[in-house]
Amino acid sequence: MAKFNGDQGIVNVTDFFEANNTAYIVMEYLDGITLKEYLKGNRQIPVDELMGLLAPLLESLDDVH
Repeated sequence: MAKFNGDQGIVNVTDFFEANNTAYIVMEYLDGITLKEYLKGNRQIPVDELMGLLAPLLESLDDVH
């Protein structure tokens, strides 16, 4: 995960640790709204706006995989 720090579409991991037989990942906080919240106010998204949302997401998924 550390190799993706600085990638615009991927949240930075600042730490990770294990406690109580559970692995934890500490990530930076990004202020904003969720896609679900966005869709509540915008039930229909124009294609060009949708592509603007999906293109960076798909590029980041491609980088990770």
